[in-house]
Amino acid sequence: MASAAAICIAAPQALAQTGTTNSTQQVQLAEQPLGDALIALSMQLGVTILVDESLVNGQTAPAVSGRQTLESALEAILAETGLEAEQSEPGTFVVAQRISEINSAMGDAGNRPGDSEPLEVETVVVTGSRIQRTAVNAPSPIDIVTTEDVDRFGLNEVTEALRFASPALLSSQAFSSGNDGIDDTEFGAIGISTLDLRGLGAERTLVLVNGRRHVAGAPGSAAVDVGTIPQALIERVEVLTGGGSSIYGADAVSGVVNYILRNDFEGIEYRLNYGQPTRGQGESYAGSLAMGGNFADDRGNAVISVEYNRQTQLRTRDRDFLQTAGQVWPSTPELAAALGIDPRFQNVFIPDLRGSGIAQPPGLQLAFGDPFALLDADDRTISGVPGLQFFNRETGELRPFNVGPQTQFSSLSFGGDGAPFGVGNLDGAAIPNVERVIINGFADYDVLPELNVYMEAKYASNKSTGNPPIPVRPTIVPIARDNAFLPAEVAGQLDSLETAIGFAPPVIANFQVSDPLVNQPFENDRDTYRIVGGVRGDISPALQYDVSANYGQTNTTSTTNDEILLDRFFAGIDAVESNGEVVCRSTLDPSAPLNFLPFTFPRPATPGVATFDAAGGACVPINLFAPFTQEQVDFFRTSITQRFKIEQFVINATVTGNSSSFFELPAGGINYAAGFEYRDESSRFEPDSLETAGLGERGFQGDLPETVSGSFDVFEGFVEVNIPILADLPFAKRLDLDASVRVADYSTIGGATSFAVGGVWQPTEDVRIRTAFNRAVRAPNIAELFTPQRVSNGGVEVLVDPCNPANLDDGSDTRADNCALLVPANFPNFPVGFQPATALTSGGNPNLNEETADTFTVGFAFTPQFLPGLSIVADYYNIQIDDAITQFPEIDLVLRSCADAPTINNAACDAIQRRPDGSVESILLTALNLSSSTARGIDYQVRYAFNLDEWFGGSTGNFTAEIGGNYLIEREEQVYSAIPESVDIQTREIGDAGGRYFPRHAINASLVWNKNDFSANYGFTYLSSVLLSTFILPGADNPEALADPFFSNVTETGDAFVHNLGGSYRLNDSAELSVQVNNLFDREPFDRRVDSSSVRPVGPLGRVIQFGIRGRF
Repeated sequence: MASAAAICIAAPQALAQTGTTNSTQQVQLAEQPLGDALIALSMQLGVTILVDESLVNGQTAPAVSGRQTLESALEAILAETGLEAEQSEPGTFVVAQRISEINSAMGDAGNRPGDSEPLEVETVVVTGSRIQRTAVNAPSPIDIVTTEDVDRFGLNEVTEALRFASPALLSSQAFSSGNDGIDDTEFGAIGISTLDLRGLGAERTLVLVNGRRHVAGAPGSAAVDVGTIPQALIERVEVLTGGGSSIYGADAVSGVVNYILRNDFEGIEYRLNYGQPTRGQGESYAGSLAMGGNFADDRGNAVISVEYNRQTQLRTRDRDFLQTAGQVWPSTPELAAALGIDPRFQNVFIPDLRGSGIAQPPGLQLAFGDPFALLDADDRTISGVPGLQFFNRETGELRPFNVGPQTQFSSLSFGGDGAPFGVGNLDGAAIPNVERVIINGFADYDVLPELNVYMEAKYASNKSTGNPPIPVRPTIVPIARDNAFLPAEVAGQLDSLETAIGFAPPVIANFQVSDPLVNQPFENDRDTYRIVGGVRGDISPALQYDVSANYGQTNTTSTTNDEILLDRFFAGIDAVESNGEVVCRSTLDPSAPLNFLPFTFPRPATPGVATFDAAGGACVPINLFAPFTQEQVDFFRTSITQRFKIEQFVINATVTGNSSSFFELPAGGINYAAGFEYRDESSRFEPDSLETAGLGERGFQGDLPETVSGSFDVFEGFVEVNIPILADLPFAKRLDLDASVRVADYSTIGGATSFAVGGVWQPTEDVRIRTAFNRAVRAPNIAELFTPQRVSNGGVEVLVDPCNPANLDDGSDTRADNCALLVPANFPNFPVGFQPATALTSGGNPNLNEETADTFTVGFAFTPQFLPGLSIVADYYNIQIDDAITQFPEIDLVLRSCADAPTINNAACDAIQRRPDGSVESILLTALNLSSSTARGIDYQVRYAFNLDEWFGGSTGNFTAEIGGNYLIEREEQVYSAIPESVDIQTREIGDAGGRYFPRHAINASLVWNKNDFSANYGFTYLSSVLLSTFILPGADNPEALADPFFSNVTETGDAFVHNLGGSYRLNDSAELSVQVNNLFDREPFDRRVDSSSVRPVGPLGRVIQFGIRGRF
């Protein structure tokens, strides 16, 4: 990544490639410090300008506006400075008194014998606000990623490069979406790429394109699919991590990611890339073409780009390490003995954790009993007949079921015949197939020297397909004694048991429906449209304006092709023999109820036929004891299609300027920006008609999806100022004060205000110190507000009521007093699992308020004059989010949060309704402003650009070494902020139940060497150890428990290094070849669950070799 501090000011290399010197382009420069003027010019004209900062300090550039060539603009800016600019190579200019001295100061930026190109310094002018300035002079931390980073590391999109920046450590890519905390409503969000700064959620990261909002990609949310942003036209990406709501609006809680596109492009540029994992499967392809040029005597410019990307599917069975899921669980003596581990360990790492209550495919677990009441406790038999048996549906083998050594949770064991825990469908997509086509256009035209008209247009098509990673299927079903397909051996066992004990016990089949004929791929088709139009120009040399309108739309069609019609499935399973033929029982007796058990899962809400004509003989008998036939599958399998539509309309008007023309402080003029924004957002989700009729898998169980539709609009006004306090004084080369405020009026939550104050102090040429405080807000999104509330059909809930007499001493000091107010004195002591029916209400909440976040940052940048090319940057951050919108993740937490609070006047108690006898009647699990989050840490970066000519003589080429990372001081989330004990993520290296984790140390380092047409790079990522298990063990949130040497035989993952190596060779200006090896030593991930959205430290692909070619005409 580019450094945020250096001794020179330059545009990125990718931008320099587009620069032209003989054409006229629109230039808009206010009177300002010379360094800032050169930076702004490099951005506007697309060139690299190299300059020693000591030459520009204290100098002022005049205002320059209108159509200019690069030479004329530089001449006007430098006219009174005693400096001059010379072109060192196409697209690169050096500003100096004597170029030889500048070359020496820049670390051999000029050409030496044998060198064909100067050393590039990757610091650029950034916005980070509506006021242009350098990254070094911005009060909040800013990271910069350029297309050079993408090319250097052989990546297909900028989002992958952003993940190397420590603030975006948890961002998701297209292959890992759909389980990343976004309300995706089934598979609607699979295939998108999102950004998640600080791991605080994609909803709290604001994504902009050229400083303007972008339509969301995930239904009901504000999360942008950054994969639809045209990679071919990205100049750079600015990551502002200190908040930003007061400048850019709501959602900028953890920060702002601003994609800056190239807007003045001439020529033809292409890029092709192919990635091949060395383990096979999961190949990737990428290609792009960009064309642009000037027209109308250089008064206008137009550019169009087309790109294609494809990531092919990787199935769970394609990687051995995905087929087992090792985790830490509470131990037993039997388990410790099987693993060869000291029995004193309370918890042990189980490399092959399995669910012992269900057979791994292609098997059935046959349980004899009700279901296990008749089993002998010693050998799990009934009169010598195994009570649990394994039947292979493919071979017909029948044998005793190998449960394996069990954990303290009897349903989980080590090895055996159970299904691997957390693995799911072996044919499921660990990485789905994702195919994208993006067409983007941009044009601008100078109607008048003071009036420029511009337009952007984009169309992006995203299609993702793959088998469901974890199929939700009937897993506990009864088998009747007269079932026509019952194997003869099983029938014989039942007959012998009937003789031995007087009756034939029921047979229950526990299994996964994993047949390939059933598990067909899902399909997501997503189309994104966006158009921007506006005018900009100069009101005066010191005052600029920009007015634009922005409309975006995302349409998604999500089809699942493996929906099971439960009434047909259970009717088909209940097959009997009649007149020498196998038929469904419902065919003989249409009034016969479907054969369910109280614990059948999933359990249909209506125990009857609903989707076929039973009397007409439409039912197809289904043989559970053999692979399904196509006829059987066609009878009970169907497809459902869900549709999503998201729309966004934004009007934005901004004026920026400098007060020097009418008012000036001793240190200079005041930079300012002001404006207003109107935004209208809408989202709609339409389920399949089969689901709304209650005939799909979810609907047949009483879970009826409803249409989710909602919209809101907001009016906002903002002001931002940059005030120079001191300049060119001892110990105050520069002292600036920054302030901004934004006032919003939402149609949903009413008024919301955000603000920021900060400053930059430069005591010497070498040191800058910056600090900022931001109050940010996030308004509730459409899904959180408008998802219809629905009540489950209840049933027996497995819950632990803290107000049961037996539990009164297990909580806080206030539990007994609170429960005395909540339940009657004679409240019965219900055993766990036998509570009366409890109704659960879930959905949105129209009464939500905005989230608020206070962010404080302080840092420094050190660019020593005595060692040119070195920059050291460090920033401390502290983010505190209050009133965060969430739902209680589990019923027990609602009950504990109520009973253990200081009083019963709280949101948790309000969510619980009890019957007159004190038992829980209903619980409200809707979205609420419940939780709080804290993130504290230090970001740092050291960068050194150098060569070794002085030591070795001749020309050794240019080197750039960089190391940056994050030191996490604290990361804490309280599900319910009123209860301190509800902490999910502790202030140490620990994972949460969602599979994400937060290492104490995250480091990225790289070394790049350039000489003539050759380039080579090496880099590594380091992540410090974290708690291994994604299941929070009893005591795992207690440092004293972890200090016990026998708490667990394996507690943490261990430190991780991931290495990358690559290089490139430029044949000519039209072709540059590259090869890159990512994950050089084929590191495997820690978290191997296929449903994890944040597999660390690497994804499941393994080592990947990337081949690329790019060029320009």
